Amino acid sequence: MTQSFGGYGIVTGQRIGVFGAYGQAPTVVNATCLSCQGVAGSGQPFHRIGVDVSLTFNNEWNLFGAIMHGFDSKNLFASQGIANPQNASWNGAFAEIDYFPAQFFGAPGWLFAYRYDVIVNDRPGDATFAGKNYNDVDSHTVMARYYIHQSTRTDIAMHAEYNAYRTQGVGIGGGDLKGQTLLVGFDFAY
Repeated sequence: MTQSFGGYGIVTGQRIGVFGAYGQAPTVVNATCLSCQGVAGSGQPFHRIGVDVSLTFNNEWNLFGAIMHGFDSKNLFASQGIANPQNASWNGAFAEIDYFPAQFFGAPGWLFAYRYDVIVNDRPGDATFAGKNYNDVDSHTVMARYYIHQSTRTDIAMHAEYNAYRTQGVGIGGGDLKGQTLLVGFDFAY
């Protein structure tokens, strides 16, 4: 559920919203179809709940992000053969700032962005895991796009993106797993 003020989009208006999901996930295999593990019974609860916000300044800047809390029943993990299952909970968030200049080097069509993502695990589904700081993730992404062609029917853009991330405690000997990715390509939207 969202409410917008003064427009909606990357360079107009402000927005605030709430979101959520509640459900039951299967924890036992369907006895009539052993290869159909997605169709099963004994549903156990999970939920996700959060808020998001989008703020625009000067028709060129947009700051937006979301915060979410998640919960999964310990029976979801027990069904996977984990010997010491426990209810799992975690929090996630991201914040992104976009700059869509009206004119940049005399030509419109540029978009620049920075994004920070974080996941913090309060309780893992397996009680033998380290708990706090285990499998926590933080990630930084920078991006530049140039729209070569834009119309009411098609968009073509050149896209470059760099990401650096860290996942805590999952590496060899309990160390952090760190990585980097680079993407360069063309987007075509019809």
